[in-house]
Parts: sequence; structure tokens; C-alpha cells
Amino acid sequence: MSIPCEFIYDQNTYKCIITDFDLSTIEKIKNFNGEHFQGLSNNEVNMIVFRSSQMSKFPRGLTNFFPQLKMIEIFSCGLTEITKNDLYGLGNVVYLSIIFNNLKYLPGDLFEFTPNLQIIDFSGNQISTVGFAIFDPLKKIIEFTMRENLSVDVGYVDEFHPKQSARKLKQFKNYIKEKCRAMESLKDIVTMKLADGINETNVVDIFVCSSQFQLKGLKEKAFKMIKKKIVPWIDEDMINKPEKVLKMIENRKIR
Repeated sequence: MSIPCEFIYDQNTYKCIITDFDLSTIEKIKNFNGEHFQGLSNNEVNMIVFRSSQMSKFPRGLTNFFPQLKMIEIFSCGLTEITKNDLYGLGNVVYLSIIFNNLKYLPGDLFEFTPNLQIIDFSGNQISTVGFAIFDPLKKIIEFTMRENLSVDVGYVDEFHPKQSARKLKQFKNYIKEKCRAMESLKDIVTMKLADGINETNVVDIFVCSSQFQLKGLKEKAFKMIKKKIVPWIDEDMINKPEKVLKMIENRKIR
């Protein structure tokens, strides 16, 4: 089936935007139908945006239409699941944003075919469990955000100066333990760890911006790759006002 869309050139990014369209009954996309800017074609599109549409499955085969695709955004489309096979063929994508959908679980092998992802945002879903070692394939990750989910609220970025957030790792771990100990409703589950291959120069801060953290019974392996140069930022302003953290992330630009 042909998908109606709008092509927009904005801030050096050529976008294909699909708005308010029902993709839930489409088994296979045949093409995207919209008017290109003069002199441009599908070959120049580097971002696709699905906005306020309906979809039961992640749209596969996007690079068959847009070979230079680097960024994908799915906003408020009712998506309920995503698997590694959905991301097959997206090895050059650096930005993935699936926000305000209905995802509940992220499998541990989700990013097996997308090692070049730098910025990932799953905010505003219903995620309660993240598969073990999910970050392992992501050697270039800069930001990962899952704000406003059921009981997962985590992010890390590379832009804050360590001296501005001088906290020791021991203080960071003790803080989370105390926070989780006070929340008896949390289950004894640890499902998330940092990638073994993350370059420490890419990540200088790890921060917590919510009291709803699924880390009761915290284990050392969750902090296996956090080294001394990675200084946690934990202060009351960040904890009580997570929207400030989100704003910082939203203001970043892909390199």
C-alpha cells in the first residue's frame, strides 16, 4: 500500500513525515507518496517521522525506500512491541525515538543489528522490563532515555563537565539502594547493564531523575563498566525536576 507523506527540508535534514494515517492493517509498504523538493528524491531523505498515526507493528524495510536514512521517530502511534528483526537493515541509523507509544518490554537483543545508534529515546511508554545486556552492541551510544515509563527512568549523556557534578560512585550506589529500600512496592529485579564496549570518553555522567527505579537489590554487575572518570550527577534539583534533564537531552544535536 502507498503511504501518503510530506517531505520537509529543515535544518539540513530532509524529512519524510507521515501524520494521522492508519498503518495497522498494512502488511507491506509499497511506497511513500509525497511531493519532493525540487532536485531532491527519496535518496536524499535522512529522517522519517510517524506522527499520531496507528500501527500494530514497527514499519520494516524503510531503507528500501530511503537508503540514506539516519533518523527514525515514531510519536504517539500506539506501537506495542519491537524486536531486533524490526530493526534489521537499519545499521546506519544513529537516532531512534519511539516516544509516547505502548511498549512494555525491550528485549535484550533489540539492538543487535543497529550498532551505530547514538541517541535512543523510549520516553512515555509503559516499559517495566529491559532485557539483560541490551546495551552490549551499542559501542557509539551517547544518550539513552526512558523517562515517564512505569518503573524505569534512566538516562546518560556525555556533555556535562565532571567537576560540576563531583559525586563518588560509592555515594551514587548507596543513594539508589536507600531510595529503593524505601519503596517496598519495587520488585527485586535488575535487568539493565552498561555495554561492555562503551568508550569511557563518550559517557562522563550517569544520572537518576526519578524515584521510580527498578533497582531494588542493586548488584555490582550493573556498575561493571562505570569507571572513576565517569562521575555521577545526583542532586536534589535533578531528582525533583526530571523535566530539566529531559530538556537538556532534547536540546542536543546529533553529531
